Parts: sequence; structure tokens; C-alpha cells
Amino acid sequence: MKLLQWNIWTQEKIENIAKVIKDLDPDIICLQELTADSDVNKGIHTAEYLRDLLELHMFYKAAQSWKPLTDVKSELGNAILSKYPRSEERRVGKECRSRW
Repeated sequence: MKLLQWNIWTQEKIENIAKVIKDLDPDIICLQELTADSDVNKGIHTAEYLRDLLELHMFYKAAQSWKPLTDVKSELGNAILSKYPRSEERRVGKECRSRW
């Protein structure tokens, strides 16, 4: 089983990330700092883009969201993408709210 863990730092074009993931062909992918409608990937929810393009199962959780100068809400989050569906889901702990 191949596992890929990657903090993409929000500033990379999602098409480049997708190409690397395709080339590596991991079974499970853990990504940090995915965005929804960022300056680099305008109008794209990057986690959903990867899920659909690579035909993977996904769990995504937003870590931060904000409303910039436009009316579109931007978001930063983490995702686990997998070739395999989840057999169960269990959440542990409480929601954490950032002071930022």
C-alpha cells in the first residue's frame, strides 16, 4: 500500500498537484492546505477537483474560512483521498475554533 502525505502550501496550481499524484499513484493521500476559491485556484474547490479528476473517495474538513473583498467565501482545509471507501466514520474530540 502506498501512502502520500503532502502539505501543498495553498500556492500551487491544483493541476500540478494532480499530475504528481497521478504519477505516484498512491492508495491513500493526506493533503493539507487545500483551498476553495483561492487566488491561485480561482473558482475551484481543490479537494473536490482532485476527488473528481482522480476518481477517489474523499473526506474533507475545512480548517478556516473567510470572506475576502468579493462575495465568494474562501476556505482552507485538509483532505484524505483514497482508492478505498470508508467502512465507518467516527469523530473524536471537540471542534476547535481558531482565534485568527
